[in-house]
Amino acid sequence: MKLDNPLQMNDWAINKFILVVLSVQLMLFGTVSMDIIGLNIPLLRQIIGFIYLTFLPGILILRILKLHHLGNIRTILYSIGLSLSVLFFIGFFMNMLYPLFGIFKPITLFPLFSTISGVVLILVILSYFIDRDDLNQAYFDVKTLLSTRVLFLLLLPFLSVLGTHLVNYYSNNLLLMIMLFSIFFVVLVVGIDKFIPSDLYPLTVWIIALSLILHKSLISPYINVLDVITEYRTANIVIQNSFWDYTIDGGSNSVLSCVILTPIYYYICNTDITWIYKIIFPIIYSFLAIGAYLLFYIESKSDKIAFFSSIFLISVTPFFAKIPFIPKQSIAEIFLILVFLILVDKRKSVKESLLLVIFSICLVISHYGTSYLFLFSLIFLFVYMSLFGSVNSIKSFLISNYNSKYTNLYYEKSTSFISFNFMLLYVVFAVGWYMYVSNSSIFDFAINMGNDAIHNISQDFFNPQYSRGLNRLDKFPSPLHRLGTLFYILTQFLIFIGLFETVILNKKRFDKFYTGMSVYFFLLLVLSLAKTKFSAMDPGRLFQLSLIILAPYCIIGFFSFQNFFSKKCSNYLKVSATNFKLLSIFFAIFLLFNTGVIYEITKDQPSSISISQESITKYGDIDAVASFYGSIIVTENVFSGEWLGKNMNPNKKVYRGDFVQSYPSLYLFGNLNLSNIETFSDETKSIAPGYIQLSYANIIGGIGSKWYNPLQQRAAYSFNDTLFLFNNKNKLYDNGGSYILFGS
Repeated sequence: MKLDNPLQMNDWAINKFILVVLSVQLMLFGTVSMDIIGLNIPLLRQIIGFIYLTFLPGILILRILKLHHLGNIRTILYSIGLSLSVLFFIGFFMNMLYPLFGIFKPITLFPLFSTISGVVLILVILSYFIDRDDLNQAYFDVKTLLSTRVLFLLLLPFLSVLGTHLVNYYSNNLLLMIMLFSIFFVVLVVGIDKFIPSDLYPLTVWIIALSLILHKSLISPYINVLDVITEYRTANIVIQNSFWDYTIDGGSNSVLSCVILTPIYYYICNTDITWIYKIIFPIIYSFLAIGAYLLFYIESKSDKIAFFSSIFLISVTPFFAKIPFIPKQSIAEIFLILVFLILVDKRKSVKESLLLVIFSICLVISHYGTSYLFLFSLIFLFVYMSLFGSVNSIKSFLISNYNSKYTNLYYEKSTSFISFNFMLLYVVFAVGWYMYVSNSSIFDFAINMGNDAIHNISQDFFNPQYSRGLNRLDKFPSPLHRLGTLFYILTQFLIFIGLFETVILNKKRFDKFYTGMSVYFFLLLVLSLAKTKFSAMDPGRLFQLSLIILAPYCIIGFFSFQNFFSKKCSNYLKVSATNFKLLSIFFAIFLLFNTGVIYEITKDQPSSISISQESITKYGDIDAVASFYGSIIVTENVFSGEWLGKNMNPNKKVYRGDFVQSYPSLYLFGNLNLSNIETFSDETKSIAPGYIQLSYANIIGGIGSKWYNPLQQRAAYSFNDTLFLFNNKNKLYDNGGSYILFGS
């Protein structure tokens, strides 16, 4: 039996399309009304609100633009990107304009719900009058959805959710281990052409990505510790004030993904901020995987190369263990992949050029780091084409030969390069936004970082003492961890081989834009590895971001390296099935290392907070234990932080003996300012008068940690070495796992 394809609603008959949109609108109105009068149905408003906000505005705009027959992946991604864009612009203009009309608290439920609903209804009316033509709509076969293969794949996210529940409340990692081994099995069978057909590759990639992300994000009832802590506090301030004060300094306060998007989901979905960051944003971020799959397929023209390139991207640890907890970067990467997809599209379309402008603007207002890296890439492309491009390519890049009066974009038949005018537009907007928002603190930071990097270019270059990347290569807790690191080194070597063949030997024909971007990100990785101050992001985050472009080169390098020794044809598009079998084995094992399964089974310095919580404390070294306690929020610390926030003298400092990013027990739950929190360590001779919070790691774990600034990483020590600091200190609070001391 065949049904209308819900993934391509923009191709439906207009009456059926509008009926579904209005039905969702009415259901949301009904759930909001029920909650107001006290009739709450668990999860109903959250699910409807998520679908409404994340997909409906975008699918309506696609209909208005008459963008049809885009395929499942493009339709989903464009819908998400346009929906988030609409939410950005609605929230921003409400915040700026509504106070002029006497609405001084625009970021609240009624103004948001009424405005968003009004915009959606306007889009419905426009779509009805603009796009009423009969279309060749797409269908999907119910038998395929109910097939054993699909049902098996759909089981994986449920195992991830149930598995984290078992870990959180029963300390049992069985289901998560089953889920991870199931993913291992799926990667293997694709390599031997069994079980998973090629038309299910995008679904497979997305399911694996979502399962891996959720198995990290759902650990503990609190948010995980990373940049999300400051984003949580910033979004909460906007919610409490019902208004975004854009003059406040700080990176998180300058990005709409934090100050606008989070409050909108908070009010419309009636969801605590914690679950927005643990479920909603991670789900949105997971769609990056299928966007990358499509990008890789466009460039390689091979579904298997696209599949394994995507597996490489989603199996590196930062993809599922770090970026989901930096929401601003995760949202920015969605817009980045959308920009890339449009730029490699050879079709000459003014409408997609308009989308390019929209997505580029949203990239800027989503994350300063990612947007500036893309800005520098545009400048690099200009230089790259000037040095290595043909005369015609340079001329086409500089001259805006387009016939649209609405945009300054064009597409060549042979390349996808954007016009110089677009590059100028992006640079001006990116610089202007961060100069005038948050008192230009982000712009000043970028300038200072660049100056610091340039002035120190010859100092300690490739020195492990000053390079986070090289320092990690220099430290191995065990031979097995050394092997895991060697897998990473090998993948980067293969990327180099693949890029060398493509750029230098010119054996592979990639789009010139894609090739230029590849060279840029590879050089950026080398510089960040050589010197910490060359990278605004840590090497893991930058590596993951770079793989959005560089991942296929690992596959090319793998086949080239193998064919070199086997004296086979080096054309990566004509490789034998045996090559893919070896490749599937390689990435399946790579995945087991990165998820921590290997270390958990062998009890060899386990490090995964999802499957190895007990093993870390039993078998991990002091650095592993310190990293574990620095990655989670412990309930005992929360209770002591809340107590201290309510009872302390606000003029006194609070001292901590273990480094945790932003100290959430004090910053979030105690509502302290970071300026009031100081640290002590085994190098401290005495502690000034004030409060001391002894954490769970100090008391139960017996460890402390400090921040080593040249490498910007944690350094652990035995907490017994600091006990003399607490002589003559009075204990004010004790919950068994965390103390509050005071000394004058």
